[in-house]
Amino acid sequence: MAKKQIIKDKILKILTEKSFDIISILDSEGNIVFESNAVKNILGYDFEERIGENVFRYVHPDDMDKVITEFKKRDKTIKKIEFRFLHKDGTWHWFESIGQDYINDPEINGVIINSRDITDRKSSEIALLETELKLRKIIEHIPDTLFHIDITGKILNYYQGKKQILEEVPDFSKFSVNDITQKEMVLKMQNAIRKTIEIGYHEEYFERKLDRNYIFLSKFIKLNEKQVLMLRSDLTKIIENERELEKLNADKDRFITILAHDLKNPLSAILFFLELLSKNIRKYDTDKIEKQLNILNNSAKNTFLLLENILMWVKAHTGKFPFKPEKLNFEKICNQIIENLLLTATTKNITIHYSFNEDRFVFADKNMLETILRNLISNAIKFTNKGGRIDISTNQNQKTLVICVLDNGIGIKPENSAKMFDILHPQTTEGTENETGTGFGLLICKEFVEKQGGKIWVESEEGKGSNFKFTIPLYTD
Repeated sequence: MAKKQIIKDKILKILTEKSFDIISILDSEGNIVFESNAVKNILGYDFEERIGENVFRYVHPDDMDKVITEFKKRDKTIKKIEFRFLHKDGTWHWFESIGQDYINDPEINGVIINSRDITDRKSSEIALLETELKLRKIIEHIPDTLFHIDITGKILNYYQGKKQILEEVPDFSKFSVNDITQKEMVLKMQNAIRKTIEIGYHEEYFERKLDRNYIFLSKFIKLNEKQVLMLRSDLTKIIENERELEKLNADKDRFITILAHDLKNPLSAILFFLELLSKNIRKYDTDKIEKQLNILNNSAKNTFLLLENILMWVKAHTGKFPFKPEKLNFEKICNQIIENLLLTATTKNITIHYSFNEDRFVFADKNMLETILRNLISNAIKFTNKGGRIDISTNQNQKTLVICVLDNGIGIKPENSAKMFDILHPQTTEGTENETGTGFGLLICKEFVEKQGGKIWVESEEGKGSNFKFTIPLYTD
């Protein structure tokens, strides 16, 4: 028996001396009764240097509560816990400890603790967590969505970026046989996934609910033989902007063509009559000179009006025209515009009828509202025969005021009604007294009405007059 005991003691000594972990025995108060030699290599303390000291004075303050809580559980084995322990050099080391067994002995009433240094592992975990947090912040602020997909197209995980482009998570491994577009898209994606070596690019189309087809660019990065990462970018706005830019360029080209045509006629007339006068100034009598000067004056006025309208339209179209909506008395503004145009109407013996039962207040830009009314009433005078009539009235809806400018003039041909507010087809019809027009008045009206949240349209019948209507928001307290 004595020999066996000696062997056991030697084995115990070897285990405690050669163990890579710190084996400790603590009494019921947490005082150190025994520590293995590993404490020297791991924490820098000499063997038996801390015998009799309380182990809790070496525990990091932030970890103290969980360590004490576990230590006081005497009815079961202490679970594995992680905490920081003080090294002799003053640094903190991470440890993973577990209570192996409670000792019930007359001289020792405590627990055996096995502690393993996990500082390197913990540092790697913390670094990995920090990297993950940084990566997540980056993903949260990019406008794209990142998919983790297997080779069949099944989504294993995904991360939505700052721009939420998904209403539902698609499964690229499945599709409806009745949905040809979806089927073609999925097959195309699966083919791209399978062929991806490093990075592959292609455009794919995905239809969102209650919406229309949206265009995405997918970039594939191969992780291994069975998995890829797919970065999906929403190109819809970019494509739409490109198409809009193409349209604007086409409009610009057409606009320049129209402008050159509309400027050429009055300028040609001015040049013609100036040359005629310069050659015959001494031959013509006063009446003939006065007549040609009046023609020149009208041509110059029309040219100036054309340039003024074009400049105003361009400013409005590019957002450079000041927009300052305010509370306005519509009747007061309308009366002022009518008063300014009465002389023009009177020369054609045209009467303007308007009556308002009460003041109507709108929320609009004063300059824009005046421009709209002036253009519409001027057009009504221009296209109404001598002795004709113009009626201006209003109807109030819940949130808007509908303004009507009705005349009994020559009206508009059906094929021209739809083009009245189109920049590509500005109308330059002569008035009933051969008045010329610029074709941009109605375009300005449309721009200014829509700027204020309203809409404009025309109801007309050739030979029976026209009724131009537009809406303006009512002022609400």
